[in-house]
Amino acid sequence: MYQNTVAYFADGSVMVIKSGYDIFFYPFGKDFDKDEFFSVSDEGAISRPGAGTKFFAFSFRPNMNNNVSTPYKGKGIEPYRSLICKTETAEGGTKQTVCNSLSRDELLNNSSYGCNKTSPYKAYCTALIQENGWKIPDDYPFKF
Repeated sequence: MYQNTVAYFADGSVMVIKSGYDIFFYPFGKDFDKDEFFSVSDEGAISRPGAGTKFFAFSFRPNMNNNVSTPYKGKGIEPYRSLICKTETAEGGTKQTVCNSLSRDELLNNSSYGCNKTSPYKAYCTALIQENGWKIPDDYPFKF
């Protein structure tokens, strides 16, 4: 479905680069199985079942200029996260897009990307760990 590049490292880890900017890092390359990288349900819903446990999501978008890429602007590889953007109408009828960083609660509970057992993508698990000083938080929803 996507153009993926897979890099195998001497330490046994694996990195999958999707579309040139989304990065999935497997600390233990033995956990990577290209046929299980994502799954599709009978209804056609895509999920990434190993996210937050077998692999962790990052992104590299230092020069992208859309609103949701702001957390990556001018930076290197960063944990996957986006901004919550919505259009608001200011006084006088002027519309403007306002973007806010994700709260810890949103990193955990977002229905699509949150670090929780029901989210299909679990992409925010990496950002949750980063916000805890690169240590897995006590309330992390997955056990190793």
